Amino acid sequence: FVASKKYTKEEAQRILCAAAAQYKEKLANRQFLLIYKIQQTYEYEVVSFSPGNFLHLTGIVTEKKPVEFYKLCLKQRLSVRDIGFKTDGNTHRKLAVLGLLPELLYHRCWIGDTLGNDIAIRAEYYVGDTKCVMSLGFRSGRDYDFPITLLNMSIREVTRKEFKIYAIYTKKIGAPAYEPEPAYIEADFDLNKYRNYDFYPLLREE
Repeated sequence: FVASKKYTKEEAQRILCAAAAQYKEKLANRQFLLIYKIQQTYEYEVVSFSPGNFLHLTGIVTEKKPVEFYKLCLKQRLSVRDIGFKTDGNTHRKLAVLGLLPELLYHRCWIGDTLGNDIAIRAEYYVGDTKCVMSLGFRSGRDYDFPITLLNMSIREVTRKEFKIYAIYTKKIGAPAYEPEPAYIEADFDLNKYRNYDFYPLLREE
């Protein structure tokens, strides 16, 4: 993935439609519980993805509303006339890693508090891949956090310190319990050892 690549609108159209299909399969209308370790203590975050989040992560400039844009991508009916690029090059950088986004929370990844140098974005923390080419920024919501930006940058560039995520559980938004099979888990992480942690009851809700 070359961050400096400049995409044509036709190339962007293909990337967006393919990414929307994967976003629907892996992320849309899903909630994730991220368990990570700071020193000797396990912490957690709860994040969710809606159809309306997709457009904001692409960097595309369009007059289409977020959910309408997402549906057009899914139906392979997005017109090149509805695709615009930001003049600062950010759209091209996001398109370079957009195809990797749907798999981010299904593999080993890292988390860390923002450096705070993204004033316009106001992400509170980032999750980044181990290839160090992509970081996904989150902001706190009332019930769970939500994604607000996708960067073609290593998590080491955007956080104070990164911490390894040990386990990721997922469920459909509104489902009573997380699916028993985790989306990702470190080989040495045994959930039953952490019954006294706040995240344990969340995984045992009925």
